[in-house]
Amino acid sequence: MQALAADPRNPVALKNLGAILGKEGDSLRALYYLRRSYEIDPQDPQTVYGLAFAYMVLRDMEPAQKHFQKVLEMEAPEEMRVLARDGLRKIATRELKARGPRMDAVFYLLDALRLFRGMSLQEIQEITFEIGILGKYGLDINDPQESHVLRALPGRVFSALQLICIMYAGFKRIEPEMDIEVDLGEEWRMAESLMASIPQVQFSQK
Repeated sequence: MQALAADPRNPVALKNLGAILGKEGDSLRALYYLRRSYEIDPQDPQTVYGLAFAYMVLRDMEPAQKHFQKVLEMEAPEEMRVLARDGLRKIATRELKARGPRMDAVFYLLDALRLFRGMSLQEIQEITFEIGILGKYGLDINDPQESHVLRALPGRVFSALQLICIMYAGFKRIEPEMDIEVDLGEEWRMAESLMASIPQVQFSQK
């Protein structure tokens, strides 16, 4: 506060005050000071990330997503880029459930159940953990054009949503109570019901 009293337009002081307020849980005031800092110095990655995080806490997802994405487009430290990708993933998973159950997720989960049938726990862990590592670098589950391959499942191409569903099903086998921050509980119950009623369904390689 002393630094701001001496220079009310000091972007570093404004950013630092915003960060302190954010840590104290005062997200609204944190956002106010971070916005002021950003207006003066829009190229500081810490300020941009702080803005994104504050917006996300306040549930204003559009600007949160915009600022997380901007962090990835800047020359930001790698640890901050990882946090920004994690923020984008959290926003995507919230949007996943915004309009009720996703039927595509239901069938991807069903495919995963069929995939894991007959596999050892070690094989399931290998697949699941590989996806978990990929997730740290960002999986845009709302982009059907995004594609990935897995060393543990060679010769197949997966969308981000497919991978999230496979990982979800994998952790249901490995550690059922683990919270992977993706709410697919309703879709999971529907997939299990289908699995019981139509066991002839085959794993999709699309």
